[in-house]
Amino acid sequence: MKLTVDRIEGEFAVLEKDIGRYVQIPVELIPDACEGDIIDISVCKDDAGLRKKRIKDLHDKLFN
Repeated sequence: MKLTVDRIEGEFAVLEKDIGRYVQIPVELIPDACEGDIIDISVCKDDAGLRKKRIKDLHDKLFN
């Protein structure tokens, strides 16, 4: 999903999702972004699987 940085308002970036549809995110998540920049958000299933396994292993270590 691609979003355009519409403006920065204090600690939040206002991103345009579609024409007339906006979302806000903390500016700390995109520290180098400026108005007009394109933010590309994607889901990485490979990394998620590795993280879930690592968390499960830690959980098993703690509670078994």
